[in-house]
Formats: sequence, C-alpha cells, structure tokens
Amino acid sequence: NELRSYTGKMGVFGRAIAFTAVSGFHQATRQIVAEKAGLEHWYYAGNVMINTRSFCETAVGYMYDDTQIDLMRNAQIEPVRIYKGGYNCRHQLLPVDPAWDKFKTRDKLPALLTDPDEIRAADKAKRKKGK
Repeated sequence: NELRSYTGKMGVFGRAIAFTAVSGFHQATRQIVAEKAGLEHWYYAGNVMINTRSFCETAVGYMYDDTQIDLMRNAQIEPVRIYKGGYNCRHQLLPVDPAWDKFKTRDKLPALLTDPDEIRAADKAKRKKGK
C-alpha cells in the first residue's frame, strides 16, 4: 500500500513484473534440475483462491508430462513451463516421477489449458460474476 501511494498503478505493475521475473527464474532453475535428474513430469502445485485465474484453477492438482506442458497456453506470458499461469502467478510446476505417488492426470487437456480465447472468456465471466 505504501508503494501504491507513491507510484499509483505503475508501482503495482512494476511489482507484478518483478515478482513474475523472479518466479520465472526459480521455475527455470527447477527445469534445469529436473532435466539433470531425468524427470519429465510436472505437478501443478498451489492453492485456489478467489482471484485465481481460470487457467490455474483448471491446472492445479494434476500431473502433466513435458508434451502436455508444451501444449499449454495461459493467454498471458509464455512459456507456461516457466511462467505457469502468467503475471503474478503464485503456483509452481514441481518436477515429479509418476512412481512417487498416485497423481491425478489428464489424457486430454481441457480448452482452459490450451485455448487463449477460452481462457480470456472464462476469466472475464469470473470477474463479471465477482462484481
């Protein structure tokens, strides 16, 4: 709030961009570690809150393989394997081995994980409903 009082919306946008960059750096580091460990599956981790985007709400709690991650589109900033749900996303893609646990999986990715127009429409409807 103090930042907002000095800079208005520009400070808020700056914070979001900085957070996204740092989060992307951490995710890129996970990618390197996973590659070295031979891990090719990812668990989309995090919680769902009132302001969670439709993309993340759909992705959370499932395991995806590398091919599925590469097919995902978040309608904001890509690649998903680095930026997950987009600007200010607080979720994580954690490298996993399917043998470690019984993860929920999807044979086919829903449109809310691959179609930017569907994602934007769902987010718009969610914002409208929240007002």
